[in-house]
Amino acid sequence: MRITAVQTIVVNVSPFTNWTFVRLETDDGIAGVGEATLIGFEPAVASLVGEIGAPLVGRNPLEAGPLHMTQGGHIAAAALSGLEQALWDIRGKAHGVPVHRLLGGGRPAVPVYANINRGTRDRSPRGVGARAEEAVSAGFGAVKFAPFDEYLWWEAAGRRDLLEPGIRRVEAIRETVGPRVAVKVDCHWRFDVPAAIEVGRRLAALDLAWYEAPVSERDPDAVREVREQTGLRIAGGELQTSLLDYRRLLEARCMDVLMPDVKYVGGIQGVLKVATLAEAFGASIAPHNPSGPVATAATLHAAAVLPNLMTVEYQFAEVEWYWDLVQVEFAVKDGHMQVPQSPGLGVNFDMALAAKYPYQPVRHMQDPRLFV
Repeated sequence: MRITAVQTIVVNVSPFTNWTFVRLETDDGIAGVGEATLIGFEPAVASLVGEIGAPLVGRNPLEAGPLHMTQGGHIAAAALSGLEQALWDIRGKAHGVPVHRLLGGGRPAVPVYANINRGTRDRSPRGVGARAEEAVSAGFGAVKFAPFDEYLWWEAAGRRDLLEPGIRRVEAIRETVGPRVAVKVDCHWRFDVPAAIEVGRRLAALDLAWYEAPVSERDPDAVREVREQTGLRIAGGELQTSLLDYRRLLEARCMDVLMPDVKYVGGIQGVLKVATLAEAFGASIAPHNPSGPVATAATLHAAAVLPNLMTVEYQFAEVEWYWDLVQVEFAVKDGHMQVPQSPGLGVNFDMALAAKYPYQPVRHMQDPRLFV
């Protein structure tokens, strides 16, 4: 079996979202798919998929070694990660087993939480609470929201009143879902240290499951200060691309939960490496996954074998044809999502449906408040 073609497919989901997929074709008729979504950088990712993927053409995908690229930042990391997932998909299909079996087997289902952020257009407290209630009704036992996305600390220094809308949204979620549902807050690095501490102390009364990305992770000491001053469980690390990045965070003792993303950290194998490193420091893993259904499938396979898994992210109700794109749906029951059991990643990418939603530039690149 030889790889015959490398392809990038970009699917427009909303004014805020594109999904980027990588497809490898072989002369045996087996095709593998991976996800390389990096919103706002789709043309650049596609270019590097072609560049990194070109040497794979003519090679046996069952014998292709690990992919490496030392430069290119997040764009190269996304391209490489998508190709890595596609190779795993081919390997699983060729052997007739799901990818998690190739990794040693694992759980039949994994804990998941609903990220309700992108799918919530009514961002009033009532609208946010209603969306959280929908997620709980759909079988999720935990929800996450980014309530402070319109707050930019570099524009709002001293304007603590601008924090109030976000706090009211979190209060509405807790009031709506009750005490038994876990509530996670994602801050998207919106705060300086004083604001992060103030907000964290106020939200602590709402029994948060975690406080995610409150301040820039470029300064681990700042993250640690927020952790120490609030007493909250801190999660983060979603944009890191290397083991060195994660080691720096772990050695600083600034986070309780690391969130490697299968699209940025080198694919499935990259997630496993980060988890092994985190285990040595006593940290949990909660893979970042606010993206399309292929990334969800790849993440589930990795999560199925992680000994220090805490939970997996799922983008709830962003678009009604989410699962149609891969012609399968992984059921959610009692807060757990089924791990794919079909060969490969367990998805069947619908090229015809993808063609109905071609690439469109997204809006959030012009205004960081639209980063939802």
